[in-house]
Order: sequence, then structure tokens, then C-alpha cells
Amino acid sequence: MLPIHHGLCVLLGSIFLLCYCPLALANAPQRAWTTYTTRHGLAANTIFCISLDGETIWIGTTQGITRFAGSRMTTYSHVHGLGDDWVVDIVPDGKGGIWVGTYGGGVSHFDGQEWTTYNQSNSGLSNDFVTDLDLTPDGTLWVATHGGGVSRRSSNGRWTRYNAGALGGNYVDALVAGSDSTVWIAIQGEGIRRFDGQRWTPIYTAEGLEHNRVNNILVTANGDVWLATEEGVSCLQANDLHREHHYGVSDGLPHPQVNTLALGPEGIIWAATAGGMAYLEGAGWVTEGLPTGYCSAVAIAMNGEIWVGTLSDGLRVYTGHPLPAQELLPVILVHGWHGPESDRLEDSEFRFLASWLERDGFPVYYARGISPLNTMLENAASLAQTIQQAKKETGSDQVNIIGFSMGGLNARAYIESSLYRNDVAAVYTMGTPHAGVRQWYPFVLRQALEWTDEPSIYELLPEHVLLWNATHCNTYKVPYILVAGEARGDPLPSIFEYITPGDGLVSAWSAHALDGPSTTHITTPDVHAWSAETILTGVRSYLEPSDTYDHYLREALRYGPPSPSPAPMRAEPPKAVHTPFISGEVRGGQSVSCTVPIDAASAAQFYLRGYSGEWSLSLIDPNGRAIDAQWAQETDAVQFLSYSPASFVACLIKQPEPGKWTVNISRKDTGSTPVGFAFYVALDSPLTLDVAIAPQWCRKSTPVLISATLCDRGVSVSGAQVWAEIGRPNRERIRLQLFDDGAHGDGEANDGLYANTFDETTLGGYYLVFVTAEGTRSGLGYARGQEITFTVSPETATMTGVFEVRVEDEDGDGLWNALIVNVGLDVTKAGKFLLWGLLTDPEGNEVCGVNQIVDLNAGKQSVSLPFPGSLIRASGRDGPYHLAEVILLDASSAAVALDSAYGIVNIGPYSCIAFE
Repeated sequence: MLPIHHGLCVLLGSIFLLCYCPLALANAPQRAWTTYTTRHGLAANTIFCISLDGETIWIGTTQGITRFAGSRMTTYSHVHGLGDDWVVDIVPDGKGGIWVGTYGGGVSHFDGQEWTTYNQSNSGLSNDFVTDLDLTPDGTLWVATHGGGVSRRSSNGRWTRYNAGALGGNYVDALVAGSDSTVWIAIQGEGIRRFDGQRWTPIYTAEGLEHNRVNNILVTANGDVWLATEEGVSCLQANDLHREHHYGVSDGLPHPQVNTLALGPEGIIWAATAGGMAYLEGAGWVTEGLPTGYCSAVAIAMNGEIWVGTLSDGLRVYTGHPLPAQELLPVILVHGWHGPESDRLEDSEFRFLASWLERDGFPVYYARGISPLNTMLENAASLAQTIQQAKKETGSDQVNIIGFSMGGLNARAYIESSLYRNDVAAVYTMGTPHAGVRQWYPFVLRQALEWTDEPSIYELLPEHVLLWNATHCNTYKVPYILVAGEARGDPLPSIFEYITPGDGLVSAWSAHALDGPSTTHITTPDVHAWSAETILTGVRSYLEPSDTYDHYLREALRYGPPSPSPAPMRAEPPKAVHTPFISGEVRGGQSVSCTVPIDAASAAQFYLRGYSGEWSLSLIDPNGRAIDAQWAQETDAVQFLSYSPASFVACLIKQPEPGKWTVNISRKDTGSTPVGFAFYVALDSPLTLDVAIAPQWCRKSTPVLISATLCDRGVSVSGAQVWAEIGRPNRERIRLQLFDDGAHGDGEANDGLYANTFDETTLGGYYLVFVTAEGTRSGLGYARGQEITFTVSPETATMTGVFEVRVEDEDGDGLWNALIVNVGLDVTKAGKFLLWGLLTDPEGNEVCGVNQIVDLNAGKQSVSLPFPGSLIRASGRDGPYHLAEVILLDASSAAVALDSAYGIVNIGPYSCIAFE
């Protein structure tokens, strides 16, 4: 027979059921069960706890916490400061914050802005594997752990531990503090304990417990203790703790394993079991209309909403206010410089990211046809086709783009050209060289000289990107989110301390080189890699693990991009001081040796890059000591780094012995075909070589002055042998000596400025210049190398000087749709061209810039530059307008400037509101 107080609860519960419980669904047609999963923004579909804090719901999962407020889900994980992603309990602190117990990361507190984590290393917490939490009204936090007993944190921050000596066991499954400050805990397989402030009292099956394995404890306001056990639900009466009423499957529970209990606002007991949900009505349990399957968490809101967590099916909510249906925009993935030969998503660097996106409900598309054999504009055309496909198949008007590395440049090529169709909501670039590749500039130029004539290799050069940025702009203010890696510290090898701050390949300066009112800058500790097979062990990259996606992309793709932010203040990285290149070819299994002079006792970085294959590097110092990867394991002064996917090997010598070093370069893979390599040593040295070209752009057959300055701490160094190797666009190489004799455009004799004139500029395109300087100082040999490029116009077209202006009202509503400038051209060779124009107001402020991509045949003709009326109106700037600049590029390959004009045309006194 039930005690009187329990019968009263049943009576009240019966009244409550008429308007609240699932049995009364027919009487509450406005309510229904709604399921939420990762596709709706949930951190994970495995849920272990649910906590209600007013209108805010906190859901603890195996992948962090989700905050459910209004119509938005916000997730917090270890990347935000949470101790660990495996969350076992959440307790509101009554001040707008929460306490979180994690399984492996201790206890974390969130005050609404910042996370603070307490663990064994920084606090009195007895164990980092937390199993349960509770908070008393005076601010005392009780923590149950798996292996460390119980820890208590008082409101003043002082910790107290209770271990097996007091508890009888250190493995605690559950904990709760009653309204009278009595604390109850469940020892794994050892029943429960009651703490009255002085001592712990054990209660086992011998004292009346039905089962010694207790998963959860619930104490009601009248002191009754409810236990969720492996064999049902038990109730210990407040006035006689040895008197128990037990409920099992025969009483209506859907499963004997009860994971947790909850108390409804009217005193109804709810049970989440391994077989579904149930609530207590009278002497039995009711399951009708409730979720089935493994239920791991439950919480009942004051407004009658029922929140149920499951082991694998996400969150189930009985509510009248489900989240509105959300149409997620398709996500287009644009791979880096060299994608997989198969051109398939599953073989690309995006294979992990795509799975996370699909898990979260995003339609995923992979931009096919993007190739290093194409120009960026050709790749932009392929991207446009993928965007059109995604729009057609999903019915969306817009897409989001994620571009990795050079993929970000290809995405920009679409948005910042006349191909754009106002169909991109935001672009996320990850490790994209928006100012070109500076860190490995020597290798990029060497690859262009010896290994490949792909247009994309030139498009990565800072010189090309500078031209590109001058003739392109984010006209329609599409949000750009620029993610830059700045990898430093453990577990990275110390060689990262000696290269430009960045992700190891692209400097943070270049990745953040764009700015503007629609640009957001994010800095992460990522390296420029993409999978567990290709990144250094334990090192984070943009695309694996999911940290960067979880922290910065996941919610932005769902709810909109973050607010714009100014670019971090960073200086342009200086060019590296290094020795001249040594290059050649090696067959599989063979080696070559060479010598290189090291004249500085500070750090030297030996860099080897092969065109393909797997390579190794070993050294012999001037004293004859052999240095290889095995020997480096025995000292911190030497470090080797091998990165097979890029056929790259590096060796850091922190204090090299000055003198001649022998370098052994070996190809570890097999194969009879010779494969090229390039090698140089970067030095931390005050002896520098700087190279200049005048002019850096010219027309055919124009003499070009190549000059080099050799300095040591600002003091010029004369007496060196200086040579320039020039690679012409047809891949022909010409060797040219530079002189310091006062007779070759080098200033005065013996002033440390070396120069000579190069006049074989009969071909249009990019010229690659490699300058070397060798000599002896204080009896020690030195060698320096430096690189630069210049371009010669292919002279395939010029502007005729004819500029005609008109306005256009397409719909006849009296407002101009566009201001159009017709530019006269004289095309001597058919091809693809790009025409850029900039419109300014009377004070020289930019109104808008546009470019036009056109395929033209030979002959005189005009090309229209249409300045959209919507952009002129949005600028808020009145005329008279000025066509401030027009630049013509040959875009048949890597873009080269053909012609330019500045301050060209004054355009009538239009008002910006005359445009639409």
C-alpha cells in the first residue's frame, strides 16, 4: 500500500495529466513530438544530460554542449574552452552561467562569455573523469568522479575530497544534494551513501535496496529518495529510509535499466530507460505516446514541455513551439592548388569536412573541373557550373563556398568577375594566399622554371596576385571570412619557430591580406594540411580534426557569417636569406651529393623539395660528423621533418658549424625515371642579398636593368661574383653576369651594387630571375641567392583612347539601371581579355569597380564596362563621376597587363538616387 503522501502525489498527478501528459494528447492538439538532431544544429545525436534554465535549454552530448534558446542552437566544445567534449552533467549556477561535468576534462564553468576549467592539475578536483554534479543553494558544488571519489568546491573556491576511506569506493555513478543539504551518492555496484555533513552512512541491498547498481538519484521536496537502478526504480521513504517501494517491468517500466529520473512541475516522476520513456501514474508506469528506444536523459519544463535525450537519435521534444523549418544553403567545396586526379570529393582533402557537413544537414557539392592547368578565370567558370547545379537541384537562390588554399582564389575569381550572378551568401577561405605565396617563394619560382608551366604556378606569385588585386574587387560586398593558420608551439617541431608566422605554407599575413566592410579575419593554430595521414601527429589542420569547422564554420553556415572584423596588424614577411639553389634529377634508390658554404653560426634550415616521390636528406658538417634523422633523435640541436605528400624534407641545425657542409640527397622510392629536386639553405644571417628589376613591366624589346645589393648589417659588400639566371616564357634560360664596376648601371664601382642590362625581352609573359652572389669574408666562404620576376606585355591588344559613356534605363521607370562606358580596343591576336574600370566621385572616393571578361577576335572594337545602377545608388555618392582608371589584361594564361589609362573621362552630374 502506498503511503499517504505518495497517494497525494498521485491525486495531484491525475489532475495534471488531464492537461499535460502524453495520455491527454487528444486534448492538446497544438502539441506534438519533434525530433532534433545534428541536422538542426545539435552538437551530437548522443545525449547524456539535459538541463533547463528558464527558457534556455542546455543539452550535453559526446561532442560538447548545445544551448537551445529561442530558435537557435549554439554549440560549445573543447575548442571554445570546455574541458572535454564528453559532457555528463550540466547545472545552472543561478547567475546566468552553468557548471559542466566532463568525462576526462574535469569541471568547466561558463559565465556566458568565458570558460574556466578545473581539473586535477589546477585545482583540488580529485579526478578528471566526472560522472555527476550538483549545486547547493549556498554555491557549494559537489562533483562525483570515476576513480577519485567525490570532490566538494565551496563558494569561496576551496576544495575538499572524499575518497574510498570515507565512501567505501572511489567509483561514483551518481550524486545529488537534497533540500536539507543532505548529500546522496551512488558507489558503482556498492549501493548508496548518505552524508549529513559529518559522516557517510552506507545503504546496501542488505538494508533494503533492490539493486546495488544505481545510475541516478532524485530527492523530492519531502525527502523521498528515488533511485534509477539497473533493475528498475526504487523509492526510499523520507521517514524510513529502510522502507522501499520498487518498480520493475511488471509495473509498466519499458525496460529494467533506468538511466535517469526527473520530477515534473506537478510532482510526477519520469523515468528514462534503455527501452523508452515512462511516467508514474498511481502504482504503475505509463508509456503510451512517449518515445521508445534507448532514452538517456529527460527534463520537464514548467510549461509542460518534455525534453528527452537518446543514445543515438538526438533530442525529442514534446512541444507546441517546434523550431521553424530551416532551409540550409548548399555548400560548395573548392579544393586547393592540385586536387585529386580522380576529381572526386571522396578522394579530396574535403572528405572529412564533407561528412561533417552532411551530418549537419547541409547539401554538399564539390566543384569539379578545377585544375592547375586552367587559369583562375577558367576555374571560376567551372565553379559557376557547380553553383548553377546546386541551385537547380536544391531550389536555393544562393550558396556558401568553402575554398581551401588556392581554392579561395578561384572562388574570388568567380565573385570578383563578370561571371558572378549574385548567388553566393558567403565565402570561407582557409589558408588562402590572398597576397601570394611568400614563405616558399623560392620553391614556387624554381618549380615554374624547371618542372611545370601550369598557369596556376604563376598565379600564386605575389607579383601576379598584386596585379589581380588591383583589377578585382568584391563589388557586391559578399561576406569574406578569411581563416589564417598561425601554428606555433607544441606539438609542432621547433622548425616552425624559424619560418614566417603562418600555417607552414601560407603566411598569416597573406591569408589575411584582404580588408573591407564585409571581411572577417579569423586566426587559428592550424597547419596547411588536411588529414590524419598527411598532418604531423597530434597537430591540428584546417580540415582535420573538426576543431576549426566546429568553432567557426558550423553555426556560421547555418545562421549567417560572423560580424566583419579588421585585419590583424601584421608586417609583410621579409624575403628569406638563403643560399643559391642546387637542383638536379635523381632516379629511384639513388643519391647525389653537393656542398654548400654555411657562414653563420646561428640557425640554418636545410630545405629539399622533390617534384614527386619520397626523399631523404643527410648532412656532413665541416668536421666530418654525419648528421641524419636517426642521430637527430639524440639531440635537441638538430631536427628533421619529412612531409611525404609534398615530397619535402627539412633539417634544422640550431647552431651549425661554419664552413663547407656536404649534403646527401636520396630518393627513397623506386622508379627508373629521373625526378627533379631543388635544394637550398635558409640562414639566420645579417649578410643579405636584395634584387630589383627596372621596369618590372615593359613592352617587348625593352631593356631591363637587373640589380643586386649585397649588405652586411647595412654595410655594402663588394668583391663578390654575382650572376643572374633568367628564365624566359619559352623556358629558355639565359645566364647574365652582374657587375660592380660603375659601367653597367650599377652606380659607382665597388659600392656593393651589382647590375647589368637584360635586353632579350622579345617574348610576352613572365620572366623568372635567380640571382646568386658568392665570395669570401674573413676567410670564410659565403653564397647567397635571391629571386624576382618581371613581365613583358604580349602586346595582343591595346586601348585606342576612345571612351564613350551612356546610361541605360532597361525597364523604363525613369531610373538608370547602369552607367556604361564603351572602351575602344585594338586587338592584334584573338584571345581572352579582362578589362577593369574604377568609378570615383569628385573627391576621388571609390563609387564602384567592375571588370569584364571577354573573348575577342583580332581587329578594332569596343568593350562595354557596365557599372550597375544599384551599386552607384548604394554608394551614396553623387556625381559628376570620373572614370578614374581602366586596365586591360591578357587573360589567356596567367594574367599579364597590356595597357592602362588613368583619369580618363568625366561623366555627367548624375545624382546617385537617379540610379536603381
